Amino acid sequence: MKKTLALALFVFIGVYAFPQPKESAFLVTFADSVATKIKIFPADGESIEIASDTARQSILKFTANCIQRSKICVYYEDAYMWRDAFYYDDTVRIRIVKDDSDLEYIPIVESTYNDQFLPVYGQFQELSGGIGYQVNHNDSLFMDSLVHQIIPAYRKNALQAYDSLVRQDLPVAYLAFILNMIYDGLYAKFNYSPEEANALIKSVDQLMAEPCAVPDLESLMYKTNSLFADDQRELYHRIRTDSSDNYRKIREAMADHKYVVLNFWMKSCGPCRNFNQEVSERYEQLQSAGIEIINVNADAFDEEWLSAGSYDQLRGLDLYGGPFYPLLNYYNPQGYFPLKVIYDGDGNYVEHPTRTVDELLALP
Repeated sequence: MKKTLALALFVFIGVYAFPQPKESAFLVTFADSVATKIKIFPADGESIEIASDTARQSILKFTANCIQRSKICVYYEDAYMWRDAFYYDDTVRIRIVKDDSDLEYIPIVESTYNDQFLPVYGQFQELSGGIGYQVNHNDSLFMDSLVHQIIPAYRKNALQAYDSLVRQDLPVAYLAFILNMIYDGLYAKFNYSPEEANALIKSVDQLMAEPCAVPDLESLMYKTNSLFADDQRELYHRIRTDSSDNYRKIREAMADHKYVVLNFWMKSCGPCRNFNQEVSERYEQLQSAGIEIINVNADAFDEEWLSAGSYDQLRGLDLYGGPFYPLLNYYNPQGYFPLKVIYDGDGNYVEHPTRTVDELLALP
């Protein structure tokens, strides 16, 4: 009886304390990495499936009828992170509203690193429920800057960029890309410094001016895994010239091996840990093939890196810099784990499937 009453009270609080969206909700499913198949579910439950050849036209019609150059906000459902929609065909909810008064509540996003959330209230007057941001470090000064200065400007520019893309009749992949950027700016980038966040704002401005200069979504997701760093030789130059110890280790590995694999991992990533153990068991084979593994850890605390690395018996070069490490800022693997990036000995980026050791050994 007590459990029943508690459940009823929880449901009552959930319904009345957090108002639900007034506007009709649309469920949009991205069926692959370039969003060529989309399903739209209006509030009445009828499903509209959009084939790849009509996706752009249907999205434009959908936009013209429902958005009418007003506001758009991402309303998230059944996806571990927004980008996972591109990987696992999860469903995310896109809610279209006509003015700020209709923006009432956005659910707090599940944290990647821990179970703690930082409720943030500030410039988002239209959000009666506030917004939750994932955080590793409760830096109140940075969060204050983020909420009151960076995010409102980023949100405004991202929405304008989305509208600009729609009006220019660009492919649907670009529309998916800008939605991903809106999520990037509002929810996921808790580890950006104010300077880096401002750089992203400028990038959105550039996108509005030159939308076709943005790399295609598939390239963005699977090659660089970074919003605008599409020149792989930029990192190679840094590896060749940076005097820090970690870059020196990578530099020496490139000089001595045919291929170097940057293996980005974190303690809570199951596939990452499986790959680590496979590398441990077959490291001599990789070395014989001229392949060096450089493990780059992204955990927030070094004790997590040390304990997991010891358990997995890591082989190869083992680098740790926490979530603010330059390599992580460059590749931005958050949400892309497991991520492996391959260079040859001359610093050229190598496109190759990297899920298993066997696939690495298949490198020519």
